[in-house]
Amino acid sequence: MTNKQNPQNDLLLTELKKIATAVQDGTSALTNGRPERTRGEVDSSRAPLLLDYLVIRELLGRADPNELRTFAARRTPAVPPTSSKAASSSKPTPSLLTLEELPPNGAKVAVFIRPGKPAETVILAESYPKGSQSNDYQLKVVKDDEPIVRLELLRADDYPIALGPRLGAV
Repeated sequence: MTNKQNPQNDLLLTELKKIATAVQDGTSALTNGRPERTRGEVDSSRAPLLLDYLVIRELLGRADPNELRTFAARRTPAVPPTSSKAASSSKPTPSLLTLEELPPNGAKVAVFIRPGKPAETVILAESYPKGSQSNDYQLKVVKDDEPIVRLELLRADDYPIALGPRLGAV
């Protein structure tokens, strides 16, 4: 239906229809385009910030006790030096990372030696029993003399779901 008396109304109606279509398309893309996203999740670019917030809530005792966002980890030298002379002359070797009590749904662990992109991503063994068991992983890139500033447990789609401790150089 056109309004012959005011062509501005036709132009306004056309623009409003474009906006309505864009809103419908955007809503459809958000709800149908990411089926793996669950309630309360944000896009992957902001997920680390949300995880930081959820961990702080957990540390303050305000989180859901059924959804823990932290896990235990430790590291040991991959090859302990046999003497102090050998230790001073040898090159740094990759570390051994021990992960403990991982929350379910974890598929990988991102290892950060500085803010930004992870230096290395460890794919968890499929046979690894989640829960109270621990498992050792040989790091290939991160050396004994480099501190680990952040550990993130990731789902298979690289969405961070839990944080591990900072680990000093060994």
